[in-house]
Amino acid sequence: MDERVTLADLKEAVREMCICRGWGDENAVQNPQQMAMAMAVELGEMMEHFAWLSPEDVQALIDGGMPKRRDMIAEELCDVMIYGIQIMRALNVDIADGLLRKIDIVKQRAVDPDAGRHHPHVDVQQLEG
Repeated sequence: MDERVTLADLKEAVREMCICRGWGDENAVQNPQQMAMAMAVELGEMMEHFAWLSPEDVQALIDGGMPKRRDMIAEELCDVMIYGIQIMRALNVDIADGLLRKIDIVKQRAVDPDAGRHHPHVDVQQLEG
C-alpha cells in the first residue's frame, strides 16, 4: 500500500477523519500546541511496548517473533503520525519538502569517527570553518 497511497491521500484521510469526529475548525484544523502534547502522550504509549525488553526480545520483535506487540506498536506510532500530519496541516508545512529538507540537514552533520555515528547537533560546516 505504501507504493500507491500518497502523502496527499493521507493528509486528506486525516482531514476527513477530523471532520467526521467533529475535531478542529470548519477545515478540520486543530490547535498545533494541543496536537503536539497529544503526540507526546501517544509516543509515551508506544514506548511502553519497549519498556523492559531485553536486546534479544527487541531482535525477536525485529525478526517478526512478536506480531501482537508489533501491531500494538504500529497502532501507537500511527497515532503519533496522525498528530504529526495534523500539526503540519495546521502550520501549512509541506510534509515531503520538510522531510527531504531535514534528511539533507542530517546528512550534512559530522560523523564521529570513534563512535561511527552522527553527532545530533554538530554541523559539518561548523567543524570545517
